[in-house]
Amino acid sequence: MNRFLVISAVIICFFAIFVGDVCANNSERGRKHAQELADGNFEAVYNDFSTRLKEKLPLEKVREVWEAVTKNLGRYKGIVRDEVSAKNGLELVSVILEFEKNGLKSSFVYAEDGEIESWIIGFSPLEQSLTVSDKFEEVRIFIGEHKLAGVMTLPKAVKNPPVAILISGSGPNDMDETIGASANKPFRDIAHGLAVNGIASIRYNKLTFQFPGKFKENATVQSEYLNDARAAIKFARDSKSVNGKKIFLLGHSQGGMVLPYLVSVNPEVTGIILLASPAEGLEMVGWRQRQSAINAMEDKSQEEKDELLAKSAEIRDEIKNLKSGDEPSVILGVPSGYWISLNEIDVKTFAEKLRLPVLVLMADCDFQVSSDVYFEMWKDTLKNDKKAEFKLYKNLNHLFMPSDTGKKKFVGLENLKEYDAEAHVDKGVIDDISNWINKF
Repeated sequence: MNRFLVISAVIICFFAIFVGDVCANNSERGRKHAQELADGNFEAVYNDFSTRLKEKLPLEKVREVWEAVTKNLGRYKGIVRDEVSAKNGLELVSVILEFEKNGLKSSFVYAEDGEIESWIIGFSPLEQSLTVSDKFEEVRIFIGEHKLAGVMTLPKAVKNPPVAILISGSGPNDMDETIGASANKPFRDIAHGLAVNGIASIRYNKLTFQFPGKFKENATVQSEYLNDARAAIKFARDSKSVNGKKIFLLGHSQGGMVLPYLVSVNPEVTGIILLASPAEGLEMVGWRQRQSAINAMEDKSQEEKDELLAKSAEIRDEIKNLKSGDEPSVILGVPSGYWISLNEIDVKTFAEKLRLPVLVLMADCDFQVSSDVYFEMWKDTLKNDKKAEFKLYKNLNHLFMPSDTGKKKFVGLENLKEYDAEAHVDKGVIDDISNWINKF
């Protein structure tokens, strides 16, 4: 696969491996192929590949990809379910397989003759039960017009506690921001830690996780993020279980990036917490990531790198210059209308107007949203907000979990393997968030 195409995607906090073209029914065949992969019978699946896919994906590569993705998943337990859809004469069958530590989605795109035109594989968090604790209780809730599944975590020792609404980063995240082979759950860690410290929380599935078909050509940041976030705020304000006058928004990565705009139209919010969030648009984050990845290429001459860097800058500028009324297009795999919606809520413009408590937390081993760039950028952007506080953590990554590789540059999808090891959000970070919220 062309490496530049891989690193061109804006990768904030989501991991999947894509092979071939994606489109979209044959439930029985999909289950059979998925089971053959789980059994290690790669040749049986490969033999049903189309000629075009065989050229792109040799048999040994099929084995290599499968073994790399399942390496840390533990014992295979069986098929959970399949999901079927169809479009333009092609059938997409996605099969969810359960492993000891996480779920896996193996999707096959079938042509009319039954050949596999594409294979897509990625982690797929399985529905978890509510946590039972003597410190807190958890209640299932539903957010917004799409009834997104969520959980309200309530401390048992505090009546009418403040509440933090957790807003996840880019990609189709579940309510826990489950990531990696070990199914690490940073939002569950934070929710439980806050509850132990007397603070309630609300977390919920993103629309693109619960209803992946909703993200279409006319998708916007409003339809992906903001409508549901505003519904969560209303839910908290109307709830009799929490203090509706002490609502805090905690956004991770892109989820924090949208908060300055969100509070401008929801002034009842008490304060916001930005976890590893960029202080500028996603087109700039992606550009910086691509710069790092291109400069790290050892198989390219400087002239070839310069050519790729120039192309990357062109993509950045193309996105920045998009405006309403332009002919629809797709850039970096994202509909232009989505980029336009992001341009219309420029982070810096809204952040500079903030005059409410803001807590900015960043990690020095974050290779996705670099603290070298954004920690000082946030300080400058919020210099007129006397209620803004900033803290930088050593030896933690983008998830505020321990980094086992230390500070490094972003060089592509291989970086994200760091998230495969079982880990938890640093307790000191959760305590800092809790102490800050409890000041108000």
